Amino acid sequence: MNAQYDEGLVPFTVMGFEKKTNQLKLINNGHTAQLNILGDLTVSGGGLSGTFKTAQLHFHWGSSSIKGSEHLRNTKAFPLEMHIVNFNGKYDNLAAAADKPDGLAVLGFWFKVVAEDNEMFARLVSNLTSIQNADAEVAVTDVLVSDLIIPKLDKYYRYKGSLTTPPCFESVTWTMFEETIPISESQLRQFRNLKEKKPSHEIVNNFRPVQMLNGRRVSRSFKLETDGASTICSSSIVTVLLVYLLHLL
Repeated sequence: MNAQYDEGLVPFTVMGFEKKTNQLKLINNGHTAQLNILGDLTVSGGGLSGTFKTAQLHFHWGSSSIKGSEHLRNTKAFPLEMHIVNFNGKYDNLAAAADKPDGLAVLGFWFKVVAEDNEMFARLVSNLTSIQNADAEVAVTDVLVSDLIIPKLDKYYRYKGSLTTPPCFESVTWTMFEETIPISESQLRQFRNLKEKKPSHEIVNNFRPVQMLNGRRVSRSFKLETDGASTICSSSIVTVLLVYLLHLL
């Protein structure tokens, strides 16, 4: 699928991500590690229609580092993908926004394997040992959401998608950032050690296969050398997942 440059895709602005809060709860829901966020964290800009409130973030990973991500770039999979789920501030909560065309915005990040631990991720990863079993949860006070993301939120891909759970609302504005986040194999093993609800079954390969776009447009916020002078230019850059199972918990 060709991704087209769109000059309307401006950088994102995030508020509250750098503040320490006691309103973070890390849970193992039997499908993923999810960080529920109850504080006043917001996302705006990025071509979004208004200000969105951050509700949670979660991860997808594979049984090995050759797979795990729900989106591919140039047919390449990544070992881990993080989704930050936000709902439009004009609605009361995530559930109320889920069936609205402008209801949800998900920020996605790819990870790449490096030799050394990512120290910015160390505090979150250390808390994974407290949620080894399904339905386990722990309050976390030593994690800053700003530590978990890239510093500049200006280069990204964009498309409109849907929920995969019935009735499959067309309510998600998807963003995947170009820059990857480093993580070590040792840190990835902490994710792979988490358990499903079935006894002794580890959570691995909790990602969906790539789906057809069915004519949907994929845009990007940055130009390539192959782009001409026109505002919208075509370039083969990314293969993306159309839909994703969103947990409204």
